[in-house]
Amino acid sequence: MMNKRKKRVAIFLLIFIVGSIAGIVGYSTAKINTFEECETSWLLRSITHYDYAEYVPDAIEKKCTLWAGKSFVKLKTHELTENQKRAVEIATAHLSYPTTVIEVKELECYGCFSVILQRDDNQKQFSITLENWKIAN
Repeated sequence: MMNKRKKRVAIFLLIFIVGSIAGIVGYSTAKINTFEECETSWLLRSITHYDYAEYVPDAIEKKCTLWAGKSFVKLKTHELTENQKRAVEIATAHLSYPTTVIEVKELECYGCFSVILQRDDNQKQFSITLENWKIAN
């Protein structure tokens, strides 16, 4: 009789400990929402670095994976040239809402660019064309 009771208590304690550990890991994983949080987490399983030989739009620079299987990516940022920066400044100067630069293409004429932007509030993309450093559309 006493032996069965000890077995039950040991099984209960084992299940309690495993459940507590699973709950702690699950709660900690749920709080991780960004790549930076993943990178510094104690639940980190791996960080994968990607290297590309040529320009790839929306390329992944790093991927962070947690032990729970959740993954986060950091996209590769491409530096703009001085002319591209100037084109973005001209294209966004009249806007009253925040945007993200998706792409800046230099066209064949002087001061001609196609700037693709995305609104930060509703994620709609739109294009602004510059000709001779002035907005054309």
